[in-house]
Amino acid sequence: LAAPFLHLLHERRPSPLRRLGSLLGLLPGGDPATAHRAGGSPSSPAGTGAPGRGRSRRGRLVLFGVAVAALAVLGIVPIDRTVSAQARIEGEVQRIVAAPIKGYLQAVHVRPGDTVIAGQLLAELGDRDLELERSRLASEQAQHEATVSTALARGDRGAMAVARAKVDEARARLGLVEHQLQQVQLRAPMDGEVIQGDLWQSLNAPVERGQSLFTIAPAQRFRVIVELDERDIREVRADQSGRLALSALPWDTIPVRIERLAAVATALDGRNVFELQGRLETAGAPLPSMLRPGLRGVVHLDAGRAPLLRTWGGRAADWLRRVAWRWMP
Repeated sequence: LAAPFLHLLHERRPSPLRRLGSLLGLLPGGDPATAHRAGGSPSSPAGTGAPGRGRSRRGRLVLFGVAVAALAVLGIVPIDRTVSAQARIEGEVQRIVAAPIKGYLQAVHVRPGDTVIAGQLLAELGDRDLELERSRLASEQAQHEATVSTALARGDRGAMAVARAKVDEARARLGLVEHQLQQVQLRAPMDGEVIQGDLWQSLNAPVERGQSLFTIAPAQRFRVIVELDERDIREVRADQSGRLALSALPWDTIPVRIERLAAVATALDGRNVFELQGRLETAGAPLPSMLRPGLRGVVHLDAGRAPLLRTWGGRAADWLRRVAWRWMP
């Protein structure tokens, strides 16, 4: 029996937005019958018309005052500002082991992740062709030396001078081949960790001279490369501090301090960025054990204090200024 009555009561009940407007005086009450009992018909000038207009005017003044106060708070009260950018972890110093000669890969002794010491054997290049070349040059040098002896016995100074020149040439070429034979063994240039160079699937593959084979970085010594958008470069300076949160360690932030700013912007993923170099500051505490070169994350750099309105609307204001400047005559 109560269901139809409750349904009608729910339909006559004004919406939350209308009740809020009525409370602030912006809208008249939602029940015409209540308004009629309070002061006559809605159209009567002596009824609810004048009080309603008064309440509406007061509500607008209240809203205007609240808006002015909110703008004053947003535009005056300063807060700490930060500049956000993508960042990655790299080795503090990286050494590339390249192929000194043209040849093929004969043996590999390390993989990425292995710890090496200076002078440790990393890989070996095939030396069969060099051995054959050395034998040929040694034979050629012996022939020229025999020609020198024959010319000396005959007293032919011209032939002897020519043979001696060929001996020197063969000796120089033989020395070059022997030097190349000493370089077929690739050794670590320093203590560290192999971070690139998984060549186990490339045995007997040809390599070109100067081709990068391994990259070695010191263990537990890292630097931070910050990919700062060009729009924020004016907010950053050298020796600026911040915090780094890696994707692998989202809740463990690491203090960072900027050491160097790049002089030229670099195109990256369709945008111009300045690569800033920073260091991790742990105040003597050990770094996280899972820290590895190549990890990526987000860095927040301290940019001083500024009003909240400028912090939130700075990018939009810069965009509007650029658009206006573009279309100005």
